[in-house]
Amino acid sequence: MARPGRPKLYHTPADQLHARRLHSQKYYARNCERISEKNKQRYRERQQCLKLNTVSAVEVALMAIIKGSLTTFLDCTLQSHDTFSRIGECLSHTLKQAEDIRGYTHDIHAKVLQVHGVSTELRCVEVTSCRVRQVIQSVEDVLLNLEDSVEMHCGGQLAYQSLPDVVPVV
Repeated sequence: MARPGRPKLYHTPADQLHARRLHSQKYYARNCERISEKNKQRYRERQQCLKLNTVSAVEVALMAIIKGSLTTFLDCTLQSHDTFSRIGECLSHTLKQAEDIRGYTHDIHAKVLQVHGVSTELRCVEVTSCRVRQVIQSVEDVLLNLEDSVEMHCGGQLAYQSLPDVVPVV
């Protein structure tokens, strides 16, 4: 008695392999742009992770975010933007980038601690981590006091105005 259902299309493993390859080729032909774009994005993300795997790379990225000096960056941001929403957008973007850098700093800290133990390399990572944390805390302080930030800035009451400036390491 014959089995009900659909008859087999491919009887041998070679036929199945050939059909699978043909299907994959057709799918790629239809979706090559989307697949290519997805692969490019994955490549960029991997390259970004590879770039921020040393303390010096983190320092360069931090300085790029704050444009060389934390005090100058925050002063210019507060003085150049005319509305609180623009200041908030700019500082929120900066905060997100600094949070990403903090994540890379934690990864580097764990790697250095595992490979070198307590050493001068670990001290360098900790100093960089403190600098990143200071940037984050200063930006958060301005964001939390956004409505009063201009008055507090003029009165020297914002946290970053009493802390040492974060500038490039020589």
